Amino acid sequence: MEALSDQLEAIESRRKTLDVYTDKAATVAELAAQFSTRNVQVIQNEYAVGADTEFMVVRNAEGDPQGALGVEQFRTLIAPDIHPPWERSGTEADLADLFDFLDSTLFTSFSRRQMLAVSREIEERAWRVDTGVLYVGFQNATAVDAQAAVYNRFARRSAVGLQLFIEDEFDGRLDGSIDVVSGGGEEIGRFWFLLFDGGGADQSKCGLLAEEREPGRFYGFWTYRPGIVDEIIDYLRATYGVQ
Repeated sequence: MEALSDQLEAIESRRKTLDVYTDKAATVAELAAQFSTRNVQVIQNEYAVGADTEFMVVRNAEGDPQGALGVEQFRTLIAPDIHPPWERSGTEADLADLFDFLDSTLFTSFSRRQMLAVSREIEERAWRVDTGVLYVGFQNATAVDAQAAVYNRFARRSAVGLQLFIEDEFDGRLDGSIDVVSGGGEEIGRFWFLLFDGGGADQSKCGLLAEEREPGRFYGFWTYRPGIVDEIIDYLRATYGVQ
């Protein structure tokens, strides 16, 4: 891995299909707008008109089903509730199922609000584990400053270490225990990432990586696969001189 974009290309090669069972073309269009990429093919399937529950099945490159999920659960990510990682959300179970269902599936055009909702899921896991390190890249100092209260609380009330990366210089208010790599440059400015090393436990590792390909719209994926999380963390540490 020689750049963050390499990991996106690796995920693109893992072809998936979302079979959407619905009689509503609008539902398929809604899903395609978020997930129709070289990595994901969204297909509408025959469905009984007037049936109560729309659902979708994700299939791997060989066509084998990997799981099923109701479309309403997916919609919790269209306009998600945002809550601090130390507070349980009323939709938490739905989001956890959704994230597991769409593990390593490329999304096409997520808003900043959707990105923040995915970030909160990863932060919430780190908060519960209460050890390890979070590697955070919110692009620039302004974005980090908007989340300073969250990370200061992590620093003061948990045993999770924090390593932040920003494109420019940061002069905001962060707890002194938080390590900041400033002046990270163009690559850090393009990507939003959040990676939790699980405190050494593979089952707790998770991550998010997305590129801002147009203003306010992100292309990327989240994953619970420890090998992918480790590879991105190793790249960040080697490239940006993190001890």
